[in-house]
Amino acid sequence: MPTLHDVQQAFARAVWSGELAEAADLIQADVFQPEQRLQLYRNNFNISLREALRAVYPTIVRLVGDDFFATVARALVREAPPRSGNLHDFGAELPAFLRHFKPAAALPYLPDVAHIDWACHQAFHAAEAPSFDFSSLATVPVERYGRLRFHLQPALRLVASEFPSVRIWEVNQPEGNGDQRIDLRSGAQRAVIARIARQVAVEAAAAGRFEFLRALSHGAVLDQAAEAALIADPEFDLGLELRHLVSQQVIGGFEQ
Repeated sequence: MPTLHDVQQAFARAVWSGELAEAADLIQADVFQPEQRLQLYRNNFNISLREALRAVYPTIVRLVGDDFFATVARALVREAPPRSGNLHDFGAELPAFLRHFKPAAALPYLPDVAHIDWACHQAFHAAEAPSFDFSSLATVPVERYGRLRFHLQPALRLVASEFPSVRIWEVNQPEGNGDQRIDLRSGAQRAVIARIARQVAVEAAAAGRFEFLRALSHGAVLDQAAEAALIADPEFDLGLELRHLVSQQVIGGFEQ
């Protein structure tokens, strides 16, 4: 008599590999034969995963078309199946997968644009950012500001690209209008993805802001983050950036 674990393992193998015989022996025939019932479940499961990927990567779908994306999705499901019970976690591997997917070699910017799509997905589902506590900041002596460690909102994501990936992402949004031309030789862009007023926003950030946020995300104190920003951009204005980032709730708190 097989255990519940045995049944679950046989069923999982049937869904993933298509080898149905072992699991079919454990299923009673009904209107459909056991093999047919398993195949229906397998087909529906794989279609659900591909549709989940389409929902997370709409910009990639628009760039490559439905048929090509279906090929990408099938290949990813085989190589990197879900490891979590939460479907929102599925698909994180796609940007890295695209770097080695030979049919996409002619589109070298595709992985970075996929990173932006995935970052938007993560930002949308991230926890809410706390409101900045200005009253607590007022109790900190000014001479100690440089040692403060600022907390970034949970939704914040940073994507550095050697291509104009933010521009590519922008013109391939449903609401995109205006000049649709893209010059791949126009250089690198750095994307800052945040959730502002419950909407996910993608910004092409200047080098100073990007390095400032990257340093803070790695746990740097204010002085260290400002130094990283000034190395990237000698005209970086710390006071102006802090006011902007706090007002947009990108910075949600601090610790001494």
